[in-house]
Amino acid sequence: MGACNDATTGQSAAEATRNLPPSTAKVVVEWQVLEILWPSKTGSVREVAEQLPRERSYTTVMTILDRLFQKGLLSRARADRKFLYSTRVSAQEF
Repeated sequence: MGACNDATTGQSAAEATRNLPPSTAKVVVEWQVLEILWPSKTGSVREVAEQLPRERSYTTVMTILDRLFQKGLLSRARADRKFLYSTRVSAQEF
């Protein structure tokens, strides 16, 4: 993922997400997290945070991953002092 611009508005993905209503923005960032994890198979909070198009705090990304885990979309396994998250459904199934 990179900072790609919308051809019609000229906004980056991060700028466009900032202008959405909170409930819609939450769904968008959850989708972005899934798009990061599908090709990589697993990722830690820090790895996911580094790939998001908009900078977010560690605890915010941790909360997003935990919510996706609670919804049954992610699984997690402890590795040393961190959790590694992986998707439970493929992009095609979703």
